[in-house]
Amino acid sequence: FVPLASITPDVRNLEFSGLTTGTFRLSNKQGKLSPLFNMGVEEFSINGSDLGFLNGTILGNQGGDEFDLKFDLRKGSQAFFEIEGVLESKEDELLTNLKGEFDGMPLAPLSIIGSSVFDSLRGTFSGPISLMGNLKEAQLLTRLNITDGGIRFPYLGMDYTFNPEATIEITQQAIQFNDIILSDSEGITKTRLTGAIDHRYFKDYS
Repeated sequence: FVPLASITPDVRNLEFSGLTTGTFRLSNKQGKLSPLFNMGVEEFSINGSDLGFLNGTILGNQGGDEFDLKFDLRKGSQAFFEIEGVLESKEDELLTNLKGEFDGMPLAPLSIIGSSVFDSLRGTFSGPISLMGNLKEAQLLTRLNITDGGIRFPYLGMDYTFNPEATIEITQQAIQFNDIILSDSEGITKTRLTGAIDHRYFKDYS
């Protein structure tokens, strides 16, 4: 087993952990190599929240310049996340064409993104995700529907629930809150949450 934290890049406000295992195999057909890599991460967690088992398969073509990817994250019978697609090496670039889906993924691990502004995110999110283009500057797009969502603002001393139709859009440049209606825990007041947290691939938040 290899600790996941030792082989993943540092991403501000996102701490990945788990125990990684994997196998790598090369087959030689007509003088061309076809690589196959299987990996698994037991006790996969984000910011200390256990999310189950992360499984991945990467299958290369015989030329070694195109790879089919498939990853999924499961805890018991629940598949929190699935993504698949192609990575292609072309003219010193690594091009991506990946599409996937979140399904009932917990919000709690992302509470730390709010820093001192908000915390205690709760609920789950579901929705599509795509990652396309040059891997170094890939176009990220996901639209997440929030279920049983809630949030706390420590400096106000207030706890709120989200409206049932709450959505958040995430790109490589921003986390956009789409007119989320917040109701206080006592049901007395309502307020509207709109705007964005700017970032660059989950770094340099502003």
